[in-house]
Amino acid sequence: MTTPEESEKLGVFTVGVGAVATTLMAGVELIRQHQRTPIGSFTQLGWLATADGRRMRVNEALPLAALPT
Repeated sequence: MTTPEESEKLGVFTVGVGAVATTLMAGVELIRQHQRTPIGSFTQLGWLATADGRRMRVNEALPLAALPT
């Protein structure tokens, strides 16, 4: 079995194909194609405070999957 790091792919299961799921899919595609910025995405734009007082982006501090380009 390959891990996301090995395959460079990540699947996301969305329940149903309603307004929320299709909006999520469309938004991810627009961000991937650099047509939109990830406004409001805590994992892409948020900040965390470390124990020593430094500030780091959430996606730099945690091992989260990045949006592929």
